[in-house]
Amino acid sequence: MPGARDIRLAATVVVCARTPPGSVSPHTKSDFRVLLVKRHKGARFMPSVHVFPGGLWEVSDGDEDWGQSVDEGIDVHRKFSSVAGQTVPEFSLKIAALRELLEETNLRLVPRGAGDATADSEWRTRVQKDHHQ
Repeated sequence: MPGARDIRLAATVVVCARTPPGSVSPHTKSDFRVLLVKRHKGARFMPSVHVFPGGLWEVSDGDEDWGQSVDEGIDVHRKFSSVAGQTVPEFSLKIAALRELLEETNLRLVPRGAGDATADSEWRTRVQKDHHQ
């Protein structure tokens, strides 16, 4: 079993969407679709496996500027999580999951009706160029 020093912080996101009416598969009888990504066959960890989007937490995920990008006025340091002896702002784990979702799938989750196409395009470009912004 790995020691605490071997555990690295990571975050993931599960994206589900309702299946449009009339398109439910008779084989699954499910009215939801779940987003999975296939890891590269050359990856060191779990190559060629289908997984939920996600990845390692980075120090930049705890940057207070994320609060302004995601939800103006949010107190990004009000709750903390401790994992393997590391204490980090809980908000930063959510940012890590959303950043990884964008990096791996080019999807950006925003509240319904929030943002516009121009701002979204600019945000994607900034994060893809330098995710530390």
